Amino acid sequence: MLQFAKRFTDDPELREEFIDKAEKKYQWELNKTPEEKLINPGIALSQYRTDEELKKALGTIHCPVLLVYGIKDAMLLLSRTFLPTAYIPGAKAIFYQDASHFVHYAYRDDIREEISRFANKAFEHFHTCTDKNGSPQKQDSNK
Repeated sequence: MLQFAKRFTDDPELREEFIDKAEKKYQWELNKTPEEKLINPGIALSQYRTDEELKKALGTIHCPVLLVYGIKDAMLLLSRTFLPTAYIPGAKAIFYQDASHFVHYAYRDDIREEISRFANKAFEHFHTCTDKNGSPQKQDSNK
């Protein structure tokens, strides 16, 4: 996938092909019949049958998580975007008010900066919580 991403920025023909395929897929998702939506609802982590099971599973994630959403995304209900942020410890969500499902194209440079800041902060935190071998450090209770 990384090789494709590198080629994507330098090859206008490949870029056009990718954008065309992505747009067709997006339109197909938007135009699903109610029956098609029941067959494949497109819900991430659909193996969890209740919100309680999902909340419990999300609570077991203990790594930095950055979520980026476009408020005008017609494929993802806005109400479903708050759950991961609420239940993954330390998760951060960024909402772009006038962006759709393709927020990563519309705000490419902004998102790159956000990812960079987020990763730098996560690495800083990792290094203050681990020793030189990456093992958890004992926290000084006198601090």
